[in-house]
Amino acid sequence: NILAGRSIVPEFIQDAAVPSAMAGAVRRLLDEKEASDVIATFDEIHRLLKKSGDPGAEAAKAVLGLCES
Repeated sequence: NILAGRSIVPEFIQDAAVPSAMAGAVRRLLDEKEASDVIATFDEIHRLLKKSGDPGAEAAKAVLGLCES
């Protein structure tokens, strides 16, 4: 959701992680159009993340940047 900049899938944190809420989210994903949209968004995020090169090197640069600031 953060990487997409919008809500793609519901997040069930602590008290929100109840079976009825999770079942509703799964039920929505059983809809072909909804599932297709979610998969397309995940594919796009994956493509963008792969474009950036070595994830370890990118993480190290980010940490170094924080240390230098």
